[in-house]
Order: sequence, then C-alpha cells, then structure tokens
Amino acid sequence: MNESPCSVPAETAATLVDGIISRLKERGMRRTPALHALLNLMAEEHRPTTLAELASRPGLLDHDQATIYRLVDKLEEAGAVRRLGLQGGRSHFELLVPGHHHDYLVCRDCGRLEEAPIDCQLCDVETQLATTSGWRDLTHELEFHGRCPACSEKSSHAE
Repeated sequence: MNESPCSVPAETAATLVDGIISRLKERGMRRTPALHALLNLMAEEHRPTTLAELASRPGLLDHDQATIYRLVDKLEEAGAVRRLGLQGGRSHFELLVPGHHHDYLVCRDCGRLEEAPIDCQLCDVETQLATTSGWRDLTHELEFHGRCPACSEKSSHAE
C-alpha cells in the first residue's frame, strides 16, 4: 500500500495539468484523452504509483496499457514526472508538483511506501548549492528503508 498525506486541491491539479499539457504541446505531443486522464489521475492522487497500478485505475482502463506506459515515459522525459526506483526494482512514478517535495519510508519486506513525516532539510541545501554552484533544476531523493509496523509485528510473532 502506498500512502501519502499530501493532497493537491482540485483547482491546483487542473491548473497543473493544463500547464503540463501546454508544455508537452510545445514538444510536439498531442493532447489525447489518455494523456489527459493520466495527468488528472496523477495530479489528484499525487503519490508514487507503479505503471501497473496506473493502468488498472478506472479512469485509465479504457486505454491500452502500452499507451499508458509510453505516456509515462514521455512525461518523465519532459520533466513532469519523476521515477523512484524503490522496492525490489519496481519503479514508481510521481507527478512533479511545484512547491511539493516528498521523501519516503520503504518497507524491505512488503514494499509498503509511505511519505516520511519530516521537514526535509535537503531542500535548503539544494537552494544553497544552486546559488553557490550555478547548477539549476537540482532535485534529490531521500528514502528510508526498514520494516513497516505490520511486517515488524509479523516478524516478532514468528520468532
């Protein structure tokens, strides 16, 4: 199960989707029903999701799974989506929302993914690095790996 306490208000999600579609049109991509549905879903849920999870969502079931995969790839290339290589090689994808940064807790046993309930100090470090180095568009990923409460409970009962 993937959990994220962050939510994006519907109005913000709609504005974000429109902006991404405009940027993609400049790159030669067409606004298709599948693209619109995918972006809306990723903006509304605003959490890391696997390709299989995306393709199984009610709003995307009408679209070919290969199309969904290609669209996510194009969104990643365009810098609208970030890939998180988390548990067991399964990539998760998260729509990038300006002003929103998330770090995660990842269970080594079951793959559960939760947003880490911390104020990430590395965002300040990114700003400082950009200022002093001249680098732009810096990002980072911070993941904490361990055992979730449910797996810890199972493990302690097995001993």
